[in-house]
Amino acid sequence: MFGKLSPHLTPVCVFLYKGNMRVGTRVLQAKTVDWLRSALLGGRLTRSGIARELCERENWRNRMGQVCGASARKALPQLAEQLGLELPPSRPQPVRGPQAGQVEVPRPQFQGSLQALGRVRLVLVSTVPQRRLWRAMLQAQHPQGEARAPGKRLTYLLEAPTAGVLGGLSFVAAPMRLRARDKLIQWSPRARGANLERVLSNDRFLILEDVRVPNLASHVLSRAARQLRRDWKQRYGVEPLLLETYVNRRYRGTSYQSAGWKKRGKTAGRGDRGAPKAVWTRRLRRDWKGQLCREPARRLGQFPPLELEAGASWAERELGRSDMPDRRLRQRLVGLGAAWERAPGMALTAVFPKPAEQTAAYRFLENGRVTGEDMLHPHREALAERCREEGTVLLAQDTTTLNYTGLRACTSGLGTLGPKGSAGLHVHAAVAFTESGRPLGVSGLESWARSGPEGVRKKRARQKARQLREQRESRRWWRGFEQGTELGQVCPATRVIVVGDRESDLYGLFERQRRQDGQAGLLVRACKGRRPRVRVETQRNGVTRVRQRDLFAYMDDLEPLVRGRVVRIGSRGGKSSRAKRKAHTEIRMAQVQLRPPRRLPSAKPLQVWAVDVREENDSTAEEPLRWLLLSSDGGPVSAESADRIVGWYEARWLIEEFFRALKSGTRIKDRRLRSAEALRKCLVLDALSAWRTFDLCRARGWTPARRRVTT
Repeated sequence: MFGKLSPHLTPVCVFLYKGNMRVGTRVLQAKTVDWLRSALLGGRLTRSGIARELCERENWRNRMGQVCGASARKALPQLAEQLGLELPPSRPQPVRGPQAGQVEVPRPQFQGSLQALGRVRLVLVSTVPQRRLWRAMLQAQHPQGEARAPGKRLTYLLEAPTAGVLGGLSFVAAPMRLRARDKLIQWSPRARGANLERVLSNDRFLILEDVRVPNLASHVLSRAARQLRRDWKQRYGVEPLLLETYVNRRYRGTSYQSAGWKKRGKTAGRGDRGAPKAVWTRRLRRDWKGQLCREPARRLGQFPPLELEAGASWAERELGRSDMPDRRLRQRLVGLGAAWERAPGMALTAVFPKPAEQTAAYRFLENGRVTGEDMLHPHREALAERCREEGTVLLAQDTTTLNYTGLRACTSGLGTLGPKGSAGLHVHAAVAFTESGRPLGVSGLESWARSGPEGVRKKRARQKARQLREQRESRRWWRGFEQGTELGQVCPATRVIVVGDRESDLYGLFERQRRQDGQAGLLVRACKGRRPRVRVETQRNGVTRVRQRDLFAYMDDLEPLVRGRVVRIGSRGGKSSRAKRKAHTEIRMAQVQLRPPRRLPSAKPLQVWAVDVREENDSTAEEPLRWLLLSSDGGPVSAESADRIVGWYEARWLIEEFFRALKSGTRIKDRRLRSAEALRKCLVLDALSAWRTFDLCRARGWTPARRRVTT
């Protein structure tokens, strides 16, 4: 379909949606596709004109702000083929001046040392006569002839004051895949797609045959490596970090070795004449590997809305926006989602009844190039679209455990869950809900294996290890809030409130929320063990005094704003088990100045709203309910504001129902895979299946219960 591609050409893969088209990881908007169809049918524009207009409509530009007309033109044949239309005929370029075969090739005759030759200049080719001269020299004396690799290119002519033009060398963009180079860098597919432009290939190097100067080749290569960094960045806006070249097996590569290049392996033999060549590389910066392996940050909302038919499957809607560079992996992900849709809650052998399907699924889950974040990101894009239709979205986050003790013998990478020796994974999820309780999707899902107490014998060492572990694992609440902030950025008309339990009662979270200009709100339940304190001002004899008070004691002195508010408490198992019941509560509310903890003496107090929810005195419960909620969003102190904040916090109980659907509605604990990493990827598909089942159950048999409120 795509024809034969040059080894230096980045493949352009086109994927067609019902209203969108995809070029690599770039999704064209539906209106752009409609314009392209009409432009091809009209036949008034040339290929170059269509490519330029396509870049303008999609803001397809390079780092210098210039339109990527060459890249768009390379994609036009595939776009036209997917649309079933023909491109306008290619117009031949007018011939001006002498051709390469008509240019006289210089024949300098010089034998001597570098000192006798004089200073060698690397002249950047920028004019038409210089380009024709370079092509003529390649056709006349280079064993492989002229190089026709498309894309970015810089060419240098070698000049000396005593002999004139000595030869030249050129650098082009590196090919997408090269086994020896990729093994050296060890970058991920996403890092390669983002940083490949910082790797250059020396595709041609020529010193004219009558020039005999020892060490000239290595001297030129060293000079070119230094000068290339400045020239390439000036022209294309990118600083190169690594150079590569391919040396025919007839040559030893002595000149490259003397110039600081290193031999890294062989090519696969698919290039010129089909012969494997030695791969040589040279770094241009000390931190080249770290820079090349750095993955780009994912931006939520980078894909336009997909135009799908009404009968499109759930898997296409939720997983069709994948940004994985490999088209085959993107299609496989949608296929896995469709299989989970057909057989939710079934074992993998039932989800994939055919042996070939099972093998493909296991290979995908065990593929090191695929991560759980890669699989969840397209669903987050679909979640953002649903959130834009809501006025308020509640992002509830909580942590649970998955017990895989029975898989310890066959699954590697599992961690400990408790002192009894059970094995499994800890899972932290962030699920978005509407104010009425409808689940919108899974915004975040991360899992980790907790290491056991092996090798830690002394009590003090165990305590220190536990503190370090808690500090490391507490970052999950920060990541959940960052997800809410990102969701608030792409949904400016929607107010996102991040809801967390007592474990997320961190002063730094409120400080982060204030610094980020309120792009997302924060609501947590205060932890009494952390002794939150507030700043209180009192007036006595005309003198204002400021003192600190315990927040719980301060709320005890306030009068209730709401009485008789019914709060439904869900059942819970485990050590702190309880039965499902209803609690009649009274609510107090105040706007307070939250004092920073003592470990942050320079921090300033933060203004938050405190809502105290406690069960009425006539309650017969063994453990009366009491919530002390801290919210960055409040409004005037009133019964309506207090009731709304309590309703927001009740969404945290919905994530418990999501966990119940994940554990009992799917076969997540019965997945038999070789590694914990494969279990994490499978967890993403099971979590999406649990969310969809939960959503359907809520939509079918649930209606918002009326609250009984007495003011």
